[in-house]
Amino acid sequence: MSKTFWMGVLVVTVSLGSSLPVQARSAMLFAPDPSSRINVRSGPSIEDEVISTGLMGDRVETLREIEGKDGYVWYYVRFNSSGLEGWVREDRLTFSLTAPPRQGTVSSIALAACQQEAERVFGPSVVLDVVEVRLDRSAIRTVILRSRSRGLSGLCRVFSDGTIVAFEQQRENRLPANQTQTLATFQTARYSVRIWQTAGLHYMNLYDKKVGRMVVNNARVSTVVIGEITTYQTTAGNRTYTIRVKQSGQPTLEVGQTGQPIVQEVAP
Repeated sequence: MSKTFWMGVLVVTVSLGSSLPVQARSAMLFAPDPSSRINVRSGPSIEDEVISTGLMGDRVETLREIEGKDGYVWYYVRFNSSGLEGWVREDRLTFSLTAPPRQGTVSSIALAACQQEAERVFGPSVVLDVVEVRLDRSAIRTVILRSRSRGLSGLCRVFSDGTIVAFEQQRENRLPANQTQTLATFQTARYSVRIWQTAGLHYMNLYDKKVGRMVVNNARVSTVVIGEITTYQTTAGNRTYTIRVKQSGQPTLEVGQTGQPIVQEVAP
């Protein structure tokens, strides 16, 4: 639906069903079969033309989103490697990690195996994101998945080659939708930091005291737990913000920018 406004000789048409711009977020293409191709379309519908395909693990930035006629959210994305832009359906994206999986954390094959097992357990209509990865001294990784709306979660224990050790499904007792729980809050010389959770998902606010504005506002974060250290990470523009919180000791903030050295700040 659209409305047309006449302004002198200029005609302005405003679309009321258009896609909404979103804060650019890093995402990764996902498919139950790691060898399959993921369609990139000219519009937010399976009826729209396939303009290209991607592979599981391809890194993209989300630029816009819209709820399609099929009930799925569709994202307009840009591929990091090629610059290609197009529409991808929400169940073919995961916002689990803001950077490619690091060696020693969790492999993309292991993430895909957990996503596939979650689809088998919960059904293909339930979209789950990987929101936390826990590491111990063994070769097994623990991956936490949560649905975006249905209060479902799964705990997946997996080897790096994708072999599932165990998968436990849970129904969470979530906070009411209008309530949040602060996980970490601290000040550095330049930044005010807050990490919180709501509806089972983790978010970050980062206020830059030097420039007097929010540089990260209500951004989803990935969470990795290694022993006593919990790491929260998100991206905004060309910068990556990493928060590390220890059970004992001061939290730290690292700001990374392409082609620039990492700047680290420690809470006093």
